[in-house]
Amino acid sequence: TDDEGSTSGEWERSTAREMLLKNRQYHELYLTQKPMHDAEGRLKAPSVSNWLADYLHVMGAEGSDTLKRSQYLAKSKNAERLNDAEKKNILNFLFSYENDTRMYWRVAEGNYILVETELPEEEKTSRREQQATQHMSDLLAYYADIQRNYEQQFARERAALAVEAGGNMSRLGDIIWDALGVQNADRCLAALNMLVDSHALWDVLKTDQRYRGIVARFIDAHYGIEAKTFWGGDVTTSIGLALLWRIMFVEKLQLEEGRAAILADYFSKKLAQKTSPMYLDLQSGKFIFREISYKDRQLSFM
Repeated sequence: TDDEGSTSGEWERSTAREMLLKNRQYHELYLTQKPMHDAEGRLKAPSVSNWLADYLHVMGAEGSDTLKRSQYLAKSKNAERLNDAEKKNILNFLFSYENDTRMYWRVAEGNYILVETELPEEEKTSRREQQATQHMSDLLAYYADIQRNYEQQFARERAALAVEAGGNMSRLGDIIWDALGVQNADRCLAALNMLVDSHALWDVLKTDQRYRGIVARFIDAHYGIEAKTFWGGDVTTSIGLALLWRIMFVEKLQLEEGRAAILADYFSKKLAQKTSPMYLDLQSGKFIFREISYKDRQLSFM
């Protein structure tokens, strides 16, 4: 965060006094590139402590305002040789020191400390990019965790389901249907996974009219009778499967949509589907089912 300390080279946010108290080395950092001169004309380092001493010597410790700091730049012989960027750096430091105002600080090359009232635009962009990258990483980790947890659950239930199916993989279609009816998500998903792994899902979807029926009713309710008429009744297409996943996982099992979309993507990939029914909405940071539209007698992904 802005308030946290940082390593050399990174921007941090604090007052000048906080900065100097936190690390004694900051006293010796340079506020300008050009060196200073003492009363005898000898060179001395343009350090924070030397510039602060010069300011107090020239202007005194009484009062604190913008006019006083500007007058210092005009009166100090050391300040006469500074360019505009160095003068701005001095003024920002003094303003922060006298008013306890938080500024952005960064140690640049050559022990030169930059002081800015606002975070530079390129740093804002960099931080936004870093946050976006981290956000994406977190989302992908969540996606992987969901799939890994379900795979572990599927493995635990596989033996019992195999006994119940008795070698008849089409029996898994009945188990899935019954589990949908009582919203038993664990049992339903484990049976579905086993059906996919046994390469028997297509046969069940083509022969069991119950699955075709719930997809047909969904199309009728959401897209109209014409869409249902021209649909064709094939649940094994990318569109048919996407609708089936949404019906099973969201409407029947009442799973949270993000989790349901991840499961839909998981099963679609296992079935070697070219089009995923899911996408990641970067703006909201959510996994979402792809929208399906009906136009020219055809259902298609938007």
